[in-house]
Amino acid sequence: PAAAWWLKATDGPVPLRVALAFPCGMAAPIVFDLHGRLLREVALVTGQHFQGLRGAASHLRRQGRNRPSLARQLTRLDDTAAMLRHVSVISAVRLSDELTAALRGEDQSGCGGCIGDSEGRHTVS
Repeated sequence: PAAAWWLKATDGPVPLRVALAFPCGMAAPIVFDLHGRLLREVALVTGQHFQGLRGAASHLRRQGRNRPSLARQLTRLDDTAAMLRHVSVISAVRLSDELTAALRGEDQSGCGGCIGDSEGRHTVS
């Protein structure tokens, strides 16, 4: 069995646990596998390359080859895969901290324990 490494951030009322190694039963591998398979299938059938399923869904919709509910599902899958590709321990901790601050009614104009730069990026201080 794969070893799981855990990071425990203790800032805030509820500890945040982030799995650094995904067990096989987690949803992320399923999302990535399905996303890749569907994107390759659309490319094979249409003979066109798409950056993601959102673009493929739009193309198929313009051709009248899919219904709105299928386009929505493909777009959601594309968004989910993009989010999973870009999530990190730092962004997870930041989101948790931001929610904790909001629930406490703290000022949301800043980032509390973060330092922001001119482009809106934050680093934990």
